Amino acid sequence: MLVAPAFLGLVLAPTRLSLATVRVAPCAMSAVDVADVYSRLDQLVRRARTRSVGGLAERAANSITGQWLSTPPSRLAEAVLVSGRLLLDSFDEGLELLMLAEAQEEANLSGAAYSSLMRLGMVERRYSDVLGLLARARSRGGGDSPGALLSAMQAADALGDWGAVARLFSMMSAMSDSEQETAEAQEQVEEEGEV
Repeated sequence: MLVAPAFLGLVLAPTRLSLATVRVAPCAMSAVDVADVYSRLDQLVRRARTRSVGGLAERAANSITGQWLSTPPSRLAEAVLVSGRLLLDSFDEGLELLMLAEAQEEANLSGAAYSSLMRLGMVERRYSDVLGLLARARSRGGGDSPGALLSAMQAADALGDWGAVARLFSMMSAMSDSEQETAEAQEQVEEEGEV
């Protein structure tokens, strides 16, 4: 049996990765203290402030700290994940934050948080990890967002897993028209950014 990177908590069936063969294994993390989540968030916010004085990253950091006392730590972590490269340096850093936030009180982050982290994974060409994140999100009830499905389709395409692409396409075609328009608009913005 193949074992995915330990941080994903996934077990893969033999041969190649396919969304149909990914199973979520019991998470190795025990309950996380809320202070651990706040500590990690504080590190990320402080770093953003020192790197980008007066810039967009500093404004994002100030926005998050402005909600510090009124918002649960899982929602603050979600805001950091959605901010992407403004506050995070790498996919691994985002994944660490996601795992901490979800381990704390068994919180489930939104599809937007997963989608943003999956985009970081795509930029870093971590295609298997992107598909693993989709499996994790779906097992927790948040993986059917248009952005997450789109990132997963692109990752499956990059790996040459046409069966996964077809399954993801059928899932996306089952969405409502407004959700499809959102996904198509996101894809268009991403393509314009790559040019």
